[in-house]
Amino acid sequence: MLCGMLAKTKTTTGEYQINSDLDQIFAFIRKYPDFRRVINDIPNTNHYLYGAEKDMVLTENNLGMYIQIIDQSNIKLYAMVKAMGGTLIARNVDCAIVH
Repeated sequence: MLCGMLAKTKTTTGEYQINSDLDQIFAFIRKYPDFRRVINDIPNTNHYLYGAEKDMVLTENNLGMYIQIIDQSNIKLYAMVKAMGGTLIARNVDCAIVH
């Protein structure tokens, strides 16, 4: 999980509310013209889940550290396959099938 968090280079931010008054919903949406609008009907009620969200690129990220972790993992997987001997048939993140 830590490795996946390091690879994160963008995120989504937003504000959401629940209401049944359409005038208040559209007044809320007009406050966020640059955001992506989200309006969902809540089943079996007269309420709506609505909001505004925006994608943001993270200017500071740990992508370099993520790449180093993946490289180190591949090196250890390679060493494990060589120690087992045989022919490599398939591999995944932390698994290798050898014949």
